[in-house]
Amino acid sequence: MVVAAAVFLLILGVVAYTFLIRPQSMSDVTLKEKGSETAAQNTSFKNSISLESKPQENTSESKPAEANTISPILEPNPYISSKGKFQINAPKGWKVDESGQMGMDVIFKSSKIDKIGSTPFTANITVDTESTAGRDIRQCAETIKKGMPLIWPGYQLVEDKSVVISGHPAIVIGGKFAMKSQISKDSANARNLQLLVEDGRGILFTGTATALESTWNENKDLLESSLLTLKID
Repeated sequence: MVVAAAVFLLILGVVAYTFLIRPQSMSDVTLKEKGSETAAQNTSFKNSISLESKPQENTSESKPAEANTISPILEPNPYISSKGKFQINAPKGWKVDESGQMGMDVIFKSSKIDKIGSTPFTANITVDTESTAGRDIRQCAETIKKGMPLIWPGYQLVEDKSVVISGHPAIVIGGKFAMKSQISKDSANARNLQLLVEDGRGILFTGTATALESTWNENKDLLESSLLTLKID
């Protein structure tokens, strides 16, 4: 069975010197141009922890994302990409990394460092752009949903809803998974939200917000609010 050209980029520990809990290999975390399901499986990572929560799916009708009023917990002035493709209001006080590490257009890093045993972890938001490979937004989302367990065995979908961003159809996907430190025996459960927006010209914009499951309740509104300010040209 041919695996579709990849439409997602998963970042869970983004930069080694800041986020030391991450997959065992970050050399190829996309499923771009893989020729077979076997090839895709070669990008999977071991040492995931089984998660107990059952997936919940919401495929309700698309509704516009209300982002006209910027939340006071976000930066009042949006970050505008150097290529002019998109803008987004980052959480207030978060650091901005435009180095292009791991192929990201931009990485926003929390100023708060969490601890998992002896290993530091920082909540983060990334934005990436890539080709849809001829897929519509729902096909992109389905490819991501099928591919995530290959990267994180035990990944469980907990959210799937349609929204509208900048007049374009978009989908929000949320998941639970486990990760293991590369520098210690520490491991932890994490959660993320991925906002997928297709610009009508074959480019997919993916905003991914990641935090520890233990801090998810306190971070969720901040992360989701920031993602929903994403605007594309």
